[in-house]
Amino acid sequence: INLILVIKRSPVPLLKITGFSLTVNSSLSALLELGTGFHPDLTGRENIFLNASLLGIPRKKIEERFDDIVKFSGLERFIDTPVKNYSSGMYIRLGFTIAINVDPDILLIDEVLAVGDRMFQEKCKGVIQNFKDMGKTIVIVSHDLDAISRYCTKAILLIDGNTIIEDEPDAVNREYLSYAAQKEEELTVKEKPVILRRGTGDLFITNIKLIDRNLNIVKNVYSNDEINVAAEVVFENSVKKPVFGLQIEDEEGTKIYETNTDWLEKDTGIFPEGMRVQVTFSQKMSLNEGAYYLTVYVKDRDSGSYYDLRERALIFYVRSRGKLEGIVDLGTKVSLEEEENVYAVKFISDTVPKKMKKDEIYTISLKIQNISKFSWQDEKDNPNYP
Repeated sequence: INLILVIKRSPVPLLKITGFSLTVNSSLSALLELGTGFHPDLTGRENIFLNASLLGIPRKKIEERFDDIVKFSGLERFIDTPVKNYSSGMYIRLGFTIAINVDPDILLIDEVLAVGDRMFQEKCKGVIQNFKDMGKTIVIVSHDLDAISRYCTKAILLIDGNTIIEDEPDAVNREYLSYAAQKEEELTVKEKPVILRRGTGDLFITNIKLIDRNLNIVKNVYSNDEINVAAEVVFENSVKKPVFGLQIEDEEGTKIYETNTDWLEKDTGIFPEGMRVQVTFSQKMSLNEGAYYLTVYVKDRDSGSYYDLRERALIFYVRSRGKLEGIVDLGTKVSLEEEENVYAVKFISDTVPKKMKKDEIYTISLKIQNISKFSWQDEKDNPNYP
């Protein structure tokens, strides 16, 4: 690899390279730190050619693919604007588009899979999947467990530069979740991240916890486990018909689920000053493997203003008992039957008495009529079997 370093005046070094030896026999493309390989004073158009030249791609080849690169990035209106005026999302979209359109044999990706809007993300996922299907090499550095499971055939968990486990992705993901849960338990109160909180002060939410079916307080659950989300609420003032609710987000801040007593049509009544209650939501954690944040709130039913909002008050980890992709585990069950052996029949009779007495014995003639789509032997000659 020829390393081309563009040195500019900057109080903070953006890229530091120490001595190493590396031999590459294939074309290589990399998505590393935001803006790596871009010059802020150049336009998007100029940076496409600059970035491609750093990757060793001939100008003629980029000219042939230029329109495809711009169209894929969705930056047609801004392609002649200096990239210093781009948002971080536009930066990454352009860099990602260049990297994948130079048709590399090896693609290095460092924490930049979730770029742009959902439509652009789906396009990116499709391209990476095509790379994988073509047998190309993809090296991903990421905390996105779903991406690791989706694209990788082997994974390595690194902690402080040391290899903890090297195995198939699902096994490494489980080890990572266990490690993350352990570190969370080791945090002292001062070390825990600041919890976003706001409200009127008429009440306070405290002692938020997850409780399993054995009444244990837990932070690790399995997908589709029955879990109680419990919290204590202390009323500083009298409150009439408050709305109690919870919300679950993933690591990216995407809302996965929300519910509250108002939507569940639960009448909460009046709570006098000084009262202390425990609110419990019984949930089936039908989530895919990963880390999730729990938000708990109490708000006014009419105005919607919060008496107390505890955003991301608790982090918990879900483990899957099997392999699946997506956000939720719908608990799908599959059965296979040889359909041609399944029959539906109807019993018919014209000899049933209109009135029958208790404890009397009656003889009734029944016929069995086939109402399935499969015919049985001699059905055409005798459709009603006695």
